[in-house]
Amino acid sequence: MTRLATAAACYAEARRLLTGADAAQVAEGLPEALCGADQPGRRVPVARFLPDLPALAAARTRPLVEAFCAAPDLTWNQSYTAEDFGAAFLDNYGWVEFLGPYGPAPSDTHRLAIVLFGPGTHYPAHAHGPEEVYIPLAGAIDWHLGDTTRRMGPGELLHHAPWQPHGFTTGATPAALLALWRGGDLAAKSTILEEAQP
Repeated sequence: MTRLATAAACYAEARRLLTGADAAQVAEGLPEALCGADQPGRRVPVARFLPDLPALAAARTRPLVEAFCAAPDLTWNQSYTAEDFGAAFLDNYGWVEFLGPYGPAPSDTHRLAIVLFGPGTHYPAHAHGPEEVYIPLAGAIDWHLGDTTRRMGPGELLHHAPWQPHGFTTGATPAALLALWRGGDLAAKSTILEEAQP
């Protein structure tokens, strides 16, 4: 199976998750199927946790997790550098985009990716112009929204309005999240609101 075919299979499962009532408004306008160009494979260190993810998924998220974990040669990316958050963060963070500025299917209205974080990783408070929906796929996170923190597990939905500060921390296991951005500058880097410890 080509990388594009694998990405298309992941996209189909992701779209199925997002068309539920909770996420339907943000997911409105997503293409029915992924159509694009194949990309070269690229791995990042956090991909070492892929074998752990299926056991950490819920029944609702497992089909997407299994499709994703069966495709270790997808095109992995990182938005940040060691100067931003330190080398340890880079070893425990990466994402694969399916739709958007960096994915196999270009879009200027939506950005859809799976983000993977290693255990004990803190993603500092940040904000961005696009509206965002996260669905944890495997593992749990402590979701920080303003001054509140809430534990979120697979299948739950997190929604961030444009420029709403948010961040999260993983626990003892890795965590994979489906991320959907809509509107705003989809290629712009998030604004970091919390001092990182490189």
